[in-house]
Amino acid sequence: MTTQRPLRMALIGGAGAGFIGKVHVTAATLDRQAELVAGAFSSNPERSRAAADDFRINPARAY
Repeated sequence: MTTQRPLRMALIGGAGAGFIGKVHVTAATLDRQAELVAGAFSSNPERSRAAADDFRINPARAY
């Protein structure tokens, strides 16, 4: 049996007070078949970088 690397995924939207972004990430990563590695969380670059911290990803991967 080989160990497969999780699918690397990005999220579009999800910054700020909304909860749906976290719901989608939780659902997608629940079985550990996927991991969030990047995102375009907001059209505002500062908010997008702040959201990257909320999602525990590298702020350099927030677009």
